[in-house]
Amino acid sequence: WDAIYRCSPSIRARICFSPERINEPCNGITMSGHIHKAFDKFKFAVEPAVSTLSPNHAHRIKTHRGFPTRESCNFPENRLVTFTNHCPT
Repeated sequence: WDAIYRCSPSIRARICFSPERINEPCNGITMSGHIHKAFDKFKFAVEPAVSTLSPNHAHRIKTHRGFPTRESCNFPENRLVTFTNHCPT
């Protein structure tokens, strides 16, 4: 969190989140077992989608070397996912 706040100081005011809330359900994300393992090993990531066609919280799925290509069929064709903030403010 120190690095996130240091590199992006404005994020503190934009999110209703703190390190103490890391294990709360509102911070959850659901993935299948194979996808979760690949995510844990940094074989894929999500990055903000910068496009006028993308919704506000859209992120593009980016795969890296070693990602099991057979799992790509589980991603949306355009590789965009949208995250929703369910944390109470």
